[in-house]
Amino acid sequence: MQAYIFSSFTGLPERYFQGYCFSGADYIFGEKGSLEYEGVTGKRIGPGLDGCYVSVGKENDAYIIGGDYSGFKKIFYYQRDSIWCVSNSIELIVRHMSANGARLTCRSSQIEAQKVASNITTCQSTFKTIFNEVFLLPSYSFIKVDKGGLVVLRRSKGGRRAPYEEGLAVFLETWVSRFETLLVDSRVKIGSQLTGGKDSRAVFAMLQRARQRIGSKFFNNASVISGRSEKEPRDYEIAELIANAHNIPIQGQSLGFLPKFTTEASYLSWRTLSLGLYNPIYFSNNKIDGSFVQFSGIGGENHRPFYNFSGVEELLRSVRKVSSFYSGAWEGDLRETMAQLLLNNPSSSPLIEHYREFRSRIHGGRTPQNLVCFPPLSGGLLENLLIEDKARALGQVNFDIMESALPGLWDFDYDKPTKSPTLEHRAIVKRVPIRDEASPGGVYLSPSEDSVAGGRIDPVQRMALLASDFAEAIEHPSVRSIMGAGTIKKCLDILGAAESAGKFNHAWDGQDITRTLTVALALKYADH
Repeated sequence: MQAYIFSSFTGLPERYFQGYCFSGADYIFGEKGSLEYEGVTGKRIGPGLDGCYVSVGKENDAYIIGGDYSGFKKIFYYQRDSIWCVSNSIELIVRHMSANGARLTCRSSQIEAQKVASNITTCQSTFKTIFNEVFLLPSYSFIKVDKGGLVVLRRSKGGRRAPYEEGLAVFLETWVSRFETLLVDSRVKIGSQLTGGKDSRAVFAMLQRARQRIGSKFFNNASVISGRSEKEPRDYEIAELIANAHNIPIQGQSLGFLPKFTTEASYLSWRTLSLGLYNPIYFSNNKIDGSFVQFSGIGGENHRPFYNFSGVEELLRSVRKVSSFYSGAWEGDLRETMAQLLLNNPSSSPLIEHYREFRSRIHGGRTPQNLVCFPPLSGGLLENLLIEDKARALGQVNFDIMESALPGLWDFDYDKPTKSPTLEHRAIVKRVPIRDEASPGGVYLSPSEDSVAGGRIDPVQRMALLASDFAEAIEHPSVRSIMGAGTIKKCLDILGAAESAGKFNHAWDGQDITRTLTVALALKYADH
């Protein structure tokens, strides 16, 4: 389990790195890999690179704590006077702070949010959490700790925003080179997720361009990953068609070759990293391993509208319609968060910024948190492009990537005809040149960082652990009062069926179970 915690009680190391990233075209995985990289290049890994990591470095008498550009490796922080704590787990923070006598109080607006039935509340939707003293660090910020305590600072945007075609050329060259880095290293396997949609296809175009540039020198270590599904049968059919046309193997979504958790470790990994953050229940079976690198289309909707609302007020009206109990206290937290997001990027839409910062980062970031998985469409090189309003509304970026990296790829079928390029897309397409010469970087690879013992997972027993925790949670009268008898009965029915089967019908069936456990966590550790 990739978890960490530091506090004013434990102190900070002079350097620390957990996770993985690209720096330029160089791939770095794990603490030992980061030490090797710094020794060879003389560069320190700080905040803001593409990947999923947390880093600590000492600068003069202060410590800098930061994470990856997209914020996939979460940083929660506790702050009260001179006492502080940082971790990627709310549960680890409150256990640690409670054990050290630090004060914790419930934020009633966030307890209320556990009952808000909306697409926007499937995961954390504000920087404030269920505890008044605990906050989610924005992805564009970092933390400075010195003798005066903890301070949150905004990361520099790093120069001018590039004109669209200039920036797109840099984006394509960077990511094609990164694919090449992995293609020429025999220690690494690559899996590129591919569905019938546009986002994953844009990423595949860059992988295939890298294979073409490397030519006969690359190891046969890349494949397409696509799952068979009764609900979405076209995904696999189209992925297979594209893979066969480009002479690349296709495999299912089973990752049986990766080292496994034990049943208890798998359950605890979910609980530790999800409570108070993400409500659907996806258990991770595998330890994170830097020798298997996936690429996905996560982040494609960072560059086009996702929420079908004209603005924040219309979104809030939709929430009020479906939540009759709703007092609106959570709205204040959401409005404050929206204001912070617009302060960071005044020229953008607040709903697009919110999608990037929460749904894309948390729901989309679930895979990068549990496996090495890079989503090129989510990084800073693309987000900083000056995209015209018309092109953004049309979702043009993916087609420009395809036509620049692998012309003709956009003509293959899609799972839905509405995803195909229209005459309007074809009329405004921007094709930017990509060099013919390969330019791979280096690979700095540690062994697996997960110290948790491996073993075999029993899905029925794992679900029994969840049911046991839920039964303990609803013993608290206030938990029953807040969540309501109807919600609790529904959860018990879902858990009963899931215990027998060892799984949910769908991970989203578990949302109210997670919400109930989150409320129980808040009430257990808050001062009364």
